[in-house]
Amino acid sequence: MKLYIDFLCICLFTGLLSCQQNDEKSRLITRKWRVTFTTDQLLNTMSQSEKEFYKLIPEDVRKKKLNSVIQTANDNTFEFKADHTFELVLKGQEVQEKGTWSLEKVKDSYKLILIKKTTNDTETLGREELIIKDLDKDKMIILIDSTKELILEPMQNDKI
Repeated sequence: MKLYIDFLCICLFTGLLSCQQNDEKSRLITRKWRVTFTTDQLLNTMSQSEKEFYKLIPEDVRKKKLNSVIQTANDNTFEFKADHTFELVLKGQEVQEKGTWSLEKVKDSYKLILIKKTTNDTETLGREELIIKDLDKDKMIILIDSTKELILEPMQNDKI
């Protein structure tokens, strides 16, 4: 019986520790983030055909086009709210996507789960699971796939 009680105490302690880690990560995520791309990061997210297209353009025009794309991408924001809803605003304009978010611990990392909904919340549009590679008070790095990263920084007025 004592062994059983010890086992239950260990399970309870482990569960509480895991919840505390999730709460800390949730607290770090809960704010407004903006996408931050450098030229190299943008090129890394492009398909091979897009990279080939940009190689065909004269260098001065290519730099202008890439800078324009980077500026547009850097105007995109994600807001993760304390009630576990989120909003994605593209190019600093109106809300493009919204829904709910949650965190799931997977081995040594966290999975950010987004349930996308229509703007009037009447139906679910899909589910997306993103691996958080790094998260601290100054940045969040999300893996788009095994080789591509999306880097987010907190908006200036949302820093911890």
